[in-house]
Amino acid sequence: MKGMKSTMMAAAAALLLGLGSTAHAIDITGDITFGGTLNSSMNLATAVAIDFDNPTLVTFSDGTFAAEGLVLGDTATFNDFAFAALPVAPLWSADGFTFELKSVSVLHQDALSMELRGAGIMRHAGYDDTDYAWSFSADKTNKIAFSATNASVPEPMSLLLLGSGLVGLGIARRKLARG
Repeated sequence: MKGMKSTMMAAAAALLLGLGSTAHAIDITGDITFGGTLNSSMNLATAVAIDFDNPTLVTFSDGTFAAEGLVLGDTATFNDFAFAALPVAPLWSADGFTFELKSVSVLHQDALSMELRGAGIMRHAGYDDTDYAWSFSADKTNKIAFSATNASVPEPMSLLLLGSGLVGLGIARRKLARG
């Protein structure tokens, strides 16, 4: 019984350690997609920057975006950016959300189309800054599509707390079986 008491004390200490860490809001979840146009004078084959025509429209949203009211047909304001001038904060803003562009990779570029990808940070009051992957495409008619997808991983303290609890339960079960 004495061993069980010390196991329970260790589990309680691990729980308190986990609860004593800094409290966080929750990550932004879901995906968002925009459609719009580029400045008609842009040459996709030689572009080293993107010159947006605003406004740009939401074409899809789910998760936190939809829950916060950013839905199909809402507008976003995009800021022009040069591929080499990073970060861009914000790249776009809409209904309290902002997206900071952190990296850009050119996957394809010619006179007919362009495809870019990278990483950034999504922000909204009441939520943690959340890592997002993004993609951008444009065609020769200067139509664009921009999408952002949540790229977050589980928070380490939650995993530590879960793991500590599982270890404690395993030890307690083993001691009861011997007991």
